[in-house]
Amino acid sequence: MQMYRYIIGVGGMACGSCESHVNNEVRKHFPNVSVKSSHLKNQTIIESKEKLDLKEVEQVIINTHYDFLSIEEEIYEKKSFFQKLFKKK
Repeated sequence: MQMYRYIIGVGGMACGSCESHVNNEVRKHFPNVSVKSSHLKNQTIIESKEKLDLKEVEQVIINTHYDFLSIEEEIYEKKSFFQKLFKKK
């Protein structure tokens, strides 16, 4: 299954609570995505089945009052559990 991954540089997060705040705001705005933030890596990763508007993603991060630093978009093929389990060696 083709998926889109957005790697967003986010500055100013200091703890797990900050990560949760960013994740919750992203999920409110884009309800059908997977999102994970890391204050140690200064980044948020969003995975979506559909292409997202980069300006919209940027604005959501800015609205959290953390620093928007950068955004990268990549397309990848998500493997199902069975594809991983029975992959050829």
